Amino acid sequence: MQKILLGGEIGRGEDSLLVRLAKEISLPLFGVRTIMYPDRTYPKTGGAKIYMYPVAADPEAYPDSEENYVGACTGKIREINKDIFQTFGLQLLSDIPAEAAVVVDEIGFFEADVPEYTKRIFEILEDDHPFLGVIKTRYEDPFLTRVRQYPTISYYQVTKENRESLFEELSPIVRSWSV
Repeated sequence: MQKILLGGEIGRGEDSLLVRLAKEISLPLFGVRTIMYPDRTYPKTGGAKIYMYPVAADPEAYPDSEENYVGACTGKIREINKDIFQTFGLQLLSDIPAEAAVVVDEIGFFEADVPEYTKRIFEILEDDHPFLGVIKTRYEDPFLTRVRQYPTISYYQVTKENRESLFEELSPIVRSWSV
């Protein structure tokens, strides 16, 4: 199965494109979605709080707690809860049924130093599940570079100018992912 990875500078619409494409997939969705909330700041850093959710869950209906708190980031100051990747993150990426698609939004530098989680990402990139993901492109990191260049990946750089044409190009592919 094809592995599609989207990347782009902040505000180019790669997350929105992923959400639109995920709605086109007829298989059950398993995986991880992280969302940064600029209006929810962490007092210690002043950074926006980031939470992790099951990809198929409605984030608005899912309770935010220490159980899914990833960290906070201002761009320069980061607080990273690495334990969340080793517990909740691995739980969300484990025991995926054979007839399911994996969606990860997003792969970033927060998890780069969590060996169990990064190993699981590469296992998914090698297995037979269809994969749709977003990767952070703003920062260079050996883990992120390796994921972007992984041989099973079809990488697409999203821009404001091409995001609509990418949807038209990729939606037939993800629609073909079926049992």
